[in-house]
Amino acid sequence: MIGICFGYFFNFLVTDNPQVSAPEQPIAFSHKIHAGDNDIPCQYCHTEARRSPSAGVPSVSKCMGCHTEVATESPLIRQVTEYWENKEPIPWIK
Repeated sequence: MIGICFGYFFNFLVTDNPQVSAPEQPIAFSHKIHAGDNDIPCQYCHTEARRSPSAGVPSVSKCMGCHTEVATESPLIRQVTEYWENKEPIPWIK
């Protein structure tokens, strides 16, 4: 359990630290906003995290579970909605 928490914390630092180079994603995403500011538990989006060596990438339907109501006018959320409406996965770069 401590290892999982450390992994999430490390990932949080790496993905939201502008000093660390990460690949450019098709849609900007912030763990700091989702898991930090909004206090959404990691397990909500990464349901396999406790049973798998990797947390996995959530589906667009998981994103839309909130974003059919939350921040719908945001240009970033409009991009997510477009993938959802086209029944396409977001092509995240791992």
